[in-house]
Amino acid sequence: MREKKFVPGETTVEITASDIEELTRSMRVTFLDRHEQRYLMRRVIVDLYLALGFLTVLWGVFYTEVRNLFANPVQSVLLLTGVVMMLASLWMRLWMKRAYRSPRGDV
Repeated sequence: MREKKFVPGETTVEITASDIEELTRSMRVTFLDRHEQRYLMRRVIVDLYLALGFLTVLWGVFYTEVRNLFANPVQSVLLLTGVVMMLASLWMRLWMKRAYRSPRGDV
């Protein structure tokens, strides 16, 4: 709209009500269809299974060390707090990445 209404030498662009009406007529609201919803849900489940599998492998490799960590209550609380903070921040980062991604590019 800015390029269409631009006048050389002017510092402002005048936008009228008819311009806004024209723009709203050209806009469409699209929703995810059933296929896209299924795909996104499967992708989330696959990512969760991948993360849980990775954590299970790590737990199996370091089982004796982890068991010894939980013998000291202060150390175990610090360890669990750090793990929860890391997982919460990772989850928020992934959520923000998906939530703020524009499907049609920059509007």
